Amino acid sequence: MNDMIFLVYNTTHETLKAESLLRDRMIKVRPIIKPVKIKSSCGMALQVKKDTIPVVLEINDNEDFTFIGFFVKGSQHWEKVDVL
Repeated sequence: MNDMIFLVYNTTHETLKAESLLRDRMIKVRPIIKPVKIKSSCGMALQVKKDTIPVVLEINDNEDFTFIGFFVKGSQHWEKVDVL
């Protein structure tokens, strides 16, 4: 599980489009419910393997998404992480 990372977008539209674009590139993606403490207009996050981060960054740049960030699950809560 620690090789997974969660993607949070601002809107449901962006989340669903990102999911579709990732699947088009044959990347396994799993939509999940995100904690409400992470502020965005969307109640979902996308779970992907950490090694897909370069593809995620490329898609975000190409689509000009309002990306909230990358998160990992800690023992008590989700934590935002810097991937650069």
